[in-house]
Amino acid sequence: MPPAAAGTGHEPEGGEEAGTPADEATAKEVHAYWANFAKHGNPNGPGVPHWPRYNASTDMLMNFTEAGPTPMADPWATRLNVTAERADALQKKMPKKPAS
Repeated sequence: MPPAAAGTGHEPEGGEEAGTPADEATAKEVHAYWANFAKHGNPNGPGVPHWPRYNASTDMLMNFTEAGPTPMADPWATRLNVTAERADALQKKMPKKPAS
């Protein structure tokens, strides 16, 4: 693939983005989920691992790894929950706006 013209800031010729085979595989998987969701309102379908329905008690999300899509517990959940709790506590301390 020829390099982009110097100084143009354009992507490589042909509209292709440079990426690794793992990047390309991930892109195909993500596209399959989006296409399934657009067609059926559900990301699941043939050829892709099951994407579990969101449930706040399990807080599972889909992690796109080099080994493929893998459902897992949200690794940021604890930190985000603490942040949300602090924001809620601060909001409760703020004075109420008078009704208009």
